[in-house]
Amino acid sequence: METVPIEVRLKGSLKGPSGLYPHEVLMLSYAPGFTTASRKFQGFWWYQYGVSDPHALLTDLAARGFLTPGTAEQAVEAQTVATLKEFLRAHKLIVSGRKSSLVQRVMTSISADSLDKQFPERYYMLTPTGEDALKLSPQIPYIHHHPNIITLNIFTVDTAIVAYSGRWRDGVWRHLNEQLVLEAVAGNWGHFRNCRLFMAKFIAEESRYLEALTLLADVVYFDLTGMGNKFSLEHLDITAEFLFPYERSLATLSPGVVSMIFNWARIEHLDDAGLQQLLQDRIVMLGSPLRLFTTEQIVSIVFLERDQKLKELTALYTQAEKAFVDTYRIS
Repeated sequence: METVPIEVRLKGSLKGPSGLYPHEVLMLSYAPGFTTASRKFQGFWWYQYGVSDPHALLTDLAARGFLTPGTAEQAVEAQTVATLKEFLRAHKLIVSGRKSSLVQRVMTSISADSLDKQFPERYYMLTPTGEDALKLSPQIPYIHHHPNIITLNIFTVDTAIVAYSGRWRDGVWRHLNEQLVLEAVAGNWGHFRNCRLFMAKFIAEESRYLEALTLLADVVYFDLTGMGNKFSLEHLDITAEFLFPYERSLATLSPGVVSMIFNWARIEHLDDAGLQQLLQDRIVMLGSPLRLFTTEQIVSIVFLERDQKLKELTALYTQAEKAFVDTYRIS
């Protein structure tokens, strides 16, 4: 895919409340990891955002008062222990102690001129204006770090949330629900499942774990259907080869999802009986073009996976396979 230069992207982009464009806000979040002499930058600056010269962007943000070069102490703290010891040794100073002690010794025993000569590079710091700009647009770094789930990008997210008076998470939530519907209509059940998983994590970030568990029940349900993107019952005879037995089934739960379920249940002080009821109440409401397990079997699989009861899982999948063959007339 051809990269769109930043100059072209900005024609359809909005400035944020701080007067910065999205890529400028994003650079503020990365700036403390760069020095005034940095010339190597992550590839995404060009291939995702069309920024051909990140160094010039840093320099411009500094000139406009959003960034400032850091202090000599920060430059010293960024050095390795080996470098600090070598520097101290060259000045005939003690080289023993932890890194914090070495840094303090360098700062109190070496002149400012010597430090400037030895460590000329300075890491960028956010000014109070830069800190405020980043606080005003937290959605920009967030969207950047979740590119594979949210179809928004840093240039379109502000347009999506403009109706929510700055409540960016409300805008993203509505967008996720819209995305979910589109994936279901298109029969992209893999994308649908991934979107639901992200939604669960999204509200768990707000400590809404009971609601998040309900969404994880959806993830469990669709994981155990064996349906992927563009699934069609017309090709079920091919899909069936990968559903049973348990040992080679693609219709299983990932350890990460299982772990998440029980971690969140523990946070909510939900015992096994309570969790079982929550999962059952949700799963019984769900439907899909293909269903391999009953509601009770799905809930049982969650707990069997937690306990790693492979013998029982194998038996349950064998039982489900018989019902599957009878229901869908698979030979």
